Amino acid sequence: MNTGSTCTANTTTGAWSCVAGTLSDGSHNITAISTLGAATATSSSLSVTIDTAVPTLSSASTNSAGTQITLTYNSTLNSATIPNESFTVTVLGVIDTETSAIASSTNVVITLTVPIPTGASPTVSYTNPAGYQANTIQDLAGNEAASLASQAVTNSSTITETSTVAISISGSIAKLTTVTITATVSSPLTPAGTVTFLDNGKAITRCSARTLSNSAATCSWKILIQGQRALTANFAPTYPASVNSSSTVKYVTVGKRIGTR
Repeated sequence: MNTGSTCTANTTTGAWSCVAGTLSDGSHNITAISTLGAATATSSSLSVTIDTAVPTLSSASTNSAGTQITLTYNSTLNSATIPNESFTVTVLGVIDTETSAIASSTNVVITLTVPIPTGASPTVSYTNPAGYQANTIQDLAGNEAASLASQAVTNSSTITETSTVAISISGSIAKLTTVTITATVSSPLTPAGTVTFLDNGKAITRCSARTLSNSAATCSWKILIQGQRALTANFAPTYPASVNSSSTVKYVTVGKRIGTR
C-alpha cells in the first residue's frame, strides 16, 4: 500500500476504496491485496502515469514567407484553437495582429495579418489566463504552459518590406514663391525612414533626408525656375534589408513671378 493511503470498505457491497498518498511523476502499477485469515488474493495491476511537468518552449521561429510564427514545445500538446488575444506579436516596433493560433502535436502555429520582413527581429508574448481554461497551451495531461514575455523569434523570412510613395504640392506654383511638398509613404507595417525630394532628378536644397513622421514628410521649396518641373520623392527606409522606393513623377508648370509687371 502506498504510504499515506487511506482505505475504507462498503459494508453492503464489500467494495473497498483507497485514497493514495502523493505519487511521484512517472509510471506506476497499482494492485490491491485482500487478506482473509491466512488467505490472500492479489488483483491485476492498474497502470497509471503521473505527469505534473508543464510544457516548456523549445524554440520560436517564422516560416520563409514571414506569414507564420511556430512555437515548439518539449511535449505533445492538446489540439486546440487558442484565442488570438492571448498573443501579442511585435515587428519593427509595431503590433502585428493574428488571424489564428492553432495548437497541434508539439507546435502552436500563429498566422499573422502582415508578413514579417527579412532582417526584422520580431517578438511574441503569450498570456495564460488565470485559472484552468480549455483553449490554452497545455499538454495531454492538462498542464498549462507558462506565459511568455517578449520572447525573441528566429526570423527565417525571405520577404523584403516594400513601400509606396505619393507626392503632393500646395501653394501658388509660381517663380520665386514658396510651396510645401508632401510625401506620404504607405507600407504593410508603419513606415520609418527619410524622404528626399527631387526637382528634375536633382535633390532640392534643404529637402534631403527629411525624417518621416506619421507616415509623411514635408519640405518648403522656393521655386527659382519658371517652366515645367518634374518632382519626385525617394523614400529610404530604416528597416533592415529593405529597399528604397520612389514616387511617380509629378509634373508642375511654374508660372511667372506673382506681382511682377
